[in-house]
Amino acid sequence: MTTIVERGRDCLRREGHLIGVHWLGHSDDHLLNGSDVHEIIAGTFGPSIVRHAESEFVLDVWELP
Repeated sequence: MTTIVERGRDCLRREGHLIGVHWLGHSDDHLLNGSDVHEIIAGTFGPSIVRHAESEFVLDVWELP
């Protein structure tokens, strides 16, 4: 089964970038929090090349090799 992260990777051109920005808070109507989402993306793309984290959000940039 192809995940949305894998589909995103397949849509990028070589040396393309994926930017993820997520809120780090908790909400009962969200299945995952922002940290979980970024861990899943890193599982497909590897470590991010840029990371900016604050108390309420995180921004990562991943590069397609």
